[in-house]
Amino acid sequence: MNKKLLILVLVAIFSVSLFAMAEGEVVAPKVETQVILGSSTQVNADFFSGWTNSATNSYLKTLMSGYETVSWTKEGRYAINPTAVKSWKATENADGSKTYVFNIANNLVYNDGTKITAKDYVFNILYAASPQVV
Repeated sequence: MNKKLLILVLVAIFSVSLFAMAEGEVVAPKVETQVILGSSTQVNADFFSGWTNSATNSYLKTLMSGYETVSWTKEGRYAINPTAVKSWKATENADGSKTYVFNIANNLVYNDGTKITAKDYVFNILYAASPQVV
């Protein structure tokens, strides 16, 4: 009888100590670092806007940045991107042209944490319009 009681007490102590050890363990959640995109077209090496982009390239560019000032809606219309643009204003000029002013959101960053500024947007426009690119 004493042996059975001793074994029961030892099993109880062992069980309690296992639960106590398990509570102290912290398991870090697994972080996924891969995005899988299913598409009906092949990816090509041309990621420049406006030149022979496949649907897959367009999807990938949106996933990688998504910070354009104006984007396409699901209905096929242009719309201001509220993620990138805090506010904007269009002014009609005397000659009939329009001037657009965009205030960029303050919380935009590149994947390395570097802040995205209005200078980055200006560079993109100037680069796309340069004679070497066009």
